[in-house]
Amino acid sequence: MEDHYELINEAWKTAELYFSGDSSGHDIDHSRRVHKLALHLCHAEGGKSSITELIAILHDIGDHKLDSDKGTELIRQLGYRFPAKAGILHEVLEECARISFSKGGIPLTLEGKIVQDADRLDSIGAIGVARCFMFAGNRGHRLTDDRRSAVQHFYDKLLKIKDTLHTDRARQEAERRHAFLNLFLNELEQDLDPPAENNLS
Repeated sequence: MEDHYELINEAWKTAELYFSGDSSGHDIDHSRRVHKLALHLCHAEGGKSSITELIAILHDIGDHKLDSDKGTELIRQLGYRFPAKAGILHEVLEECARISFSKGGIPLTLEGKIVQDADRLDSIGAIGVARCFMFAGNRGHRLTDDRRSAVQHFYDKLLKIKDTLHTDRARQEAERRHAFLNLFLNELEQDLDPPAENNLS
């Protein structure tokens, strides 16, 4: 198996530079969780670990929701430092472009599908709730009563994720996280419409 150790290390440095100061929930901590989840899924599904790592590390760099120009430049610089890896880096970036939920892409490789699953798992469950409200606050979106509100995002994306996953292990994990989304929404609905004062116990 070809060794991509140095490229992986430099990819991490690129990601850390790109996400420095991010407060949208698409930060270096998200990349680290996706990386860890992806390697777990890769072990279960039999993917190539080094390719999975590279896609996981770079999957949000240049995302249209973030600073795509900065991401493009950083990736270009990474390519300059590893001209012998240009082919593999191109394949990795092609898969990264298919990861996004909003673009509706489907990765062509097992490794890309693994990372897409890991990325989507990090959008649901307790961490998904935290990231949803983090992103909404970053963009100035309302809690409710708006088509771009934090709560509307549950219905537009988060509650749909469970049925979009590729791998068996990811689908198993999604059941628990999806259940938490429903529990949270039920609790939130009660808090948003509290009982009248004389009905409080």
